[in-house]
Amino acid sequence: MLEKVETTKKQNRLVEILSSRKAKYIVGTVLLSGLGIILPRIFHILAGSSAGATFLPMHIAVLISALTFGLISSSIVTGSSVVFSYLLTGMPSLERLPYMLIELVIYAVLLSILNKKFNSYISLIATIIIGRVLYARNIIYSS
Repeated sequence: MLEKVETTKKQNRLVEILSSRKAKYIVGTVLLSGLGIILPRIFHILAGSSAGATFLPMHIAVLISALTFGLISSSIVTGSSVVFSYLLTGMPSLERLPYMLIELVIYAVLLSILNKKFNSYISLIATIIIGRVLYARNIIYSS
């Protein structure tokens, strides 16, 4: 009987820990980092090598993280996704890696800031438009 009470207390404590906001934040950030690594690989396997540049699958994890958890989480997802993806798969290429980091951090910062002021849909649309304009501007001035 006493053993059953102890087991119940341990289970309740575990549920309390896992339901805390901090635990959800950490677990969500880790899962989205993993998604940021796996999703581009899936796109490349299913749709070919140009799928990454077309569909921008790594951006999905960063944008979800910025909407759900904010700036710090999305910055962690950005850094871990890009670096570990490069180390594990060689993508993005070493030449593209710094640009990808900068681009995704810009998306993370913009969406995190805009999402505090506007609703999620407006924030997401504005972030993608601003991000693409900045990216196009970078391409134009670098050529």
